[in-house]
Amino acid sequence: MAGGSDLDAMETLFSDIRYAIRSLLKRPGFSAIIVLTLTLGIGANTAIFTVTNAVMLRVLPVRDPQQLVILSDPDSQGWRKGSETETRTLFSYHEFEWLRDHNQVFSGIFASNSNLLRLDVADANASQSSDSTPARVSLVSGAYFSVLGVNAIRGRTFSEDVDKARDANPVAVISYDYWKNHYALNPAALSSKIRIRQTTFDIIGVTPEGFSGETVGHATDIWIPSTMQMEVVPAWGDALSPPKIRSEGQVMWLQVMARLKPGVTAAQARASINLVFQQLLQAEAGEVSADERREYLNQNIALVEGSRGASTMHESFGQRESAVGARHCTSEGNRLARDLGSYPKTARAATFDGKLSAGADRRRVGFAFCSMGRCGPPATGFLRRVPGAARSSSGRANSSLHAGDLDTCGNFVWSGAGYSSDSCRFKRRT
Repeated sequence: MAGGSDLDAMETLFSDIRYAIRSLLKRPGFSAIIVLTLTLGIGANTAIFTVTNAVMLRVLPVRDPQQLVILSDPDSQGWRKGSETETRTLFSYHEFEWLRDHNQVFSGIFASNSNLLRLDVADANASQSSDSTPARVSLVSGAYFSVLGVNAIRGRTFSEDVDKARDANPVAVISYDYWKNHYALNPAALSSKIRIRQTTFDIIGVTPEGFSGETVGHATDIWIPSTMQMEVVPAWGDALSPPKIRSEGQVMWLQVMARLKPGVTAAQARASINLVFQQLLQAEAGEVSADERREYLNQNIALVEGSRGASTMHESFGQRESAVGARHCTSEGNRLARDLGSYPKTARAATFDGKLSAGADRRRVGFAFCSMGRCGPPATGFLRRVPGAARSSSGRANSSLHAGDLDTCGNFVWSGAGYSSDSCRFKRRT
């Protein structure tokens, strides 16, 4: 019995497929609209998911990304001078140094400039008149690569030693894409030199393919130690030292990330690092007036999960994606409903009435009718064929309808109790 049921089910399936193909071939214009609508919808959804995956879902291609946390605001970037209150968004370099040197909960901590630099980079091995090309440059502290767990596939990366002296380590690490596009994957690139402004940098390593930095949307070409800031962007002035006068404000330009020590939770790390931060604020509060002291001490570090890295795109993209998705679904749904509605009512009625007369399964025909938007009010019960006396000679249906009846507009009635089909609209009878 089970084998016979399976054969019947397969025969029914193939019969439905053949019928669907014949129906589509009879109306090529209508079929083309449906196929085009589905193609556009699937393509748009695929594109939206691809971007969503890159921006909102995918974690950084680094070692154990779940152990990373961000002390600054992941969606903040820029360069500003002054002070902040409440939850900090960016940090100054001297604040980063304090957190790095006094923390008890991180196995490593690093800082990177929040706003990717676009600078002209020239080949220092060529003549002084060689053309320069724009490149995306990131200033990072020495522990950047070790905290992320990113090792060079060629050469080496720099370490925390570069943080010990300023303007003393003109070295650079380049990305795989930059190596490919500018050096054609030539190993000799490691002995090359590049020039940014008036300073020559030695290329010492190449990062793995697929790694472009800690910030989504910022594909870094070249990483340079933060201690070379004055050589790379002298227009900022000295962005590494604390202000000589506290009232003048400090330069805040750094994203700060860290890796949790084994066994330390994010909540424990948040409490500990805020205590360390308050110690710094207390030490500095003596330089401000008594009226400003309370406000100055009202600062804290949020410390959020950092497996997806920093990005200015997370929040804004999430809002835009929701709006775009809603508009797309509404538009495509309205278009499909309009196309289905253009199918002639008389053809619908004749088609399904004929199928019922031929003995087709009432429930399958009813569900097919519903898929075309021609259902009557939903209710329980089985459908039945319309008796010949259910329609008058004028073609209008009798006022009393039963489950399975067709009205003059070709609508299927799931339950006739309490409904009439006057003007082809179901109305509850009083």
